[in-house]
Parts: sequence; C-alpha cells; structure tokens
Amino acid sequence: MKPSVLARCRAFSLLSVLACCLGGCSMIYSFDLDGVIRSPEGTPLPDVLVVLQGEFGEPLFSVATDAQGRFAAEFSKSAGRFYGEHTPQWTLQLSKDGFTPASMDIRLRREPVTARNRTAIFIAGVLVPLTEEDVNE
Repeated sequence: MKPSVLARCRAFSLLSVLACCLGGCSMIYSFDLDGVIRSPEGTPLPDVLVVLQGEFGEPLFSVATDAQGRFAAEFSKSAGRFYGEHTPQWTLQLSKDGFTPASMDIRLRREPVTARNRTAIFIAGVLVPLTEEDVNE
C-alpha cells in the first residue's frame, strides 16, 4: 500500500523542521563593505591592504585598493551574532609600505531589519606616511 500524498508531505515537513533545528537554523545577514583610502592630503592610495577581522580576530576578507584608493568586499554573519543590545564589532586593518598601519572598529547601531537585503557599509580612511623617526625605530 502506497503512502498518501498528504502523509508524504507531512513526513517531508517534519524532516525539514528537524533538519533546520538540528542544523542550527539561523538567518544570515549579508554585508557589502566598500570605501576609499586616501593620504592626509586627499590623494587616493592604491595597493593598500584592507583586512576585515571578526569579533575573535578571524579574517573575514582581505583585498587591496585599486588605483583610485577604492575597495569593495562582501561578507556574511549569522543573526545569532546579534543578541539583545549587542551588535558584533569588526576591525578593519589598513597597511601599505611607507605608511603607518591603521585600524578602525566597525559596529552597526542595530541589527539589520531583514536578511533579504544586503546591508551597505561605507568607510573613508586615511593612512599617514611614515616619518624618518618611524623608519629609524
């Protein structure tokens, strides 16, 4: 005797719910991070290494700026990283030969409204050239 269509649908629904619960079902938020890195005089800086680190220091991405000092990357975080008033904090590391390395903390003011849309984050950064004192140390 073949199981009815209704019985098969119920079994599939139950398995789907179990897989979701056992697999740690969670929404994923997607982010587009882009920006521009310049010198103190406003000149775009090419070939700046831009590394985004997660809350625990894990690298989320690494890119280099283009000839206009621009960079773009995307990353995702599970909704589980947002709880109560807590929003995750990321650290953007900037480095280029001949310049003092810099870092900046990035924290959202609130959890994204929906996981359906990508959240855009724009960064404008400045790298300061090394001085002779810095080089001689």
